[in-house]
Amino acid sequence: MTKEEFQLLIDRYLNGASSKQESQIIEDFIHSYRSKPNGDWDETLWGNKGELKEQLFQEINQKLKFENPKVKAGRSANLIPRIRIAAVITLLLGVAIMTFLGDKASQQTEAWQVKKTEAAQRKAITLSDGTFIYLNAGSSIEYPEVFAADRRTVRLQGEAYFDVAEDSLRPFEIETDNLLTTVLGTKFNIRSYGHEESAEVAVASGKVSVQKRNLVKNNLLSDSVILLPREMAVYSKNSRETKKSNFDYMEVFAWKDKTIYFKNANIQEIQETLEQWYGVTFIKKRKINEDRDYTGSFKNKSLEVVLEGISYVFDFEFEINDKVVVIK
Repeated sequence: MTKEEFQLLIDRYLNGASSKQESQIIEDFIHSYRSKPNGDWDETLWGNKGELKEQLFQEINQKLKFENPKVKAGRSANLIPRIRIAAVITLLLGVAIMTFLGDKASQQTEAWQVKKTEAAQRKAITLSDGTFIYLNAGSSIEYPEVFAADRRTVRLQGEAYFDVAEDSLRPFEIETDNLLTTVLGTKFNIRSYGHEESAEVAVASGKVSVQKRNLVKNNLLSDSVILLPREMAVYSKNSRETKKSNFDYMEVFAWKDKTIYFKNANIQEIQETLEQWYGVTFIKKRKINEDRDYTGSFKNKSLEVVLEGISYVFDFEFEINDKVVVIK
């Protein structure tokens, strides 16, 4: 008997159309379920839940040998004892509760880890499936110690580079405030800081799917945007639109190689980048021309070396006092 046939059997039982044999099967099933104690499903006591459910269906098959039984004439739903209706309601609610408890137990066994970085910090993380994550400054990522059997899900705030281990049976999902990014195995970068107006997903290799998501309702709001190598999706938090384009590899990925890269950056953009990279605060004692821009890169250099290079372009002097940079 299939599950659909079993549901039809319940319907006939409710409508007073079941045979004596069918009614006995339903009542035996109810009794067997209600004999289970309340609480989380304990496989050490009751065995595997999926196998037990399958066993119950097999037992019903053996008892009934389903062959389209005829409805007995003259029986009326009005003659069904209320206790039978209550029993079936108990059965249906019980199945729902059993499913809920199973989900709850699954969640409880899924222990999550949280890794964070402060300003001037970056962190390398290797997950249980072999996926490599490089977390940029001022970011955090949450992930389970062991992934589920059907999916691999992590949650990101800030920016991270991902080198996802291939697994054709378990998609890798990254949840951010506004986007859900799904891959099977690839290299890509996600930038999603809460204080910034946009969120970005850029692909170095492989193939990535990006969808808008509602953080409050935790549901998806759009069709997928498919990204191939050298393609980027940029989501605007103001317009709530996602645009796809090509990108400059160094602009997106330089940070993971310990390189600060500026392309046509004004002094405000440079200041924000250096504050996050080195964990410092700027104090400006004079106005700097904000119409000028700067293009250049610094690989694994000190703050002093970087400021010396930039100061020539913007014509300022500076002083570093611990975690404070004074522009004068």
